[in-house]
Amino acid sequence: MNDLPSDLEKELMELAPAKPSDEFTARLSEALGEQGNLAVINRKTQEDAKILPYPGQIGWGIAAAAALVAGILGAAHYFQSQASEKFANTPVMEWSATPAAHHAEGNPLVGTPASWHPTGSKTILVDVRDEGVVRDPVEPPSRLLRYQYLDTTTYTGNDPNSQMQMAVPREQVVRVKMEPY
Repeated sequence: MNDLPSDLEKELMELAPAKPSDEFTARLSEALGEQGNLAVINRKTQEDAKILPYPGQIGWGIAAAAALVAGILGAAHYFQSQASEKFANTPVMEWSATPAAHHAEGNPLVGTPASWHPTGSKTILVDVRDEGVVRDPVEPPSRLLRYQYLDTTTYTGNDPNSQMQMAVPREQVVRVKMEPY
């Protein structure tokens, strides 16, 4: 008796309404007038949209996308190799020794072929750490703060396209005296 509902369910699942004939849809659209014509046209366009007019068009789209990606990667590789080759073939300038008088001027880049001049400097605060309270037997307690900076200086040479930036890390420890209660 338990098998009866499952067989019945299978039979019901197999049942499907038949597709209406073209004559029936034509009569129905005539009977409904303008709205019927719109409904029939809408149903046909939905059925037509499910079928691809050209079965291979998905494959061609994938192939075109793959060719485009391969072309972009090939062009990037070509331009990168050209830039690398140009950089490799650029002659290295001779480094000339300069007299010791340059050391006295304070130029940090002594011995370079171009004369470098600082054009700007900037100090960037990187980190501040509170290292807690320090107790000294002679002085009142103080709080220890550690500041970390990055000092950057920009240098330009005689050539208008030559520019260099130098960054030096720096640390500063500050003791802030505390008043006991």
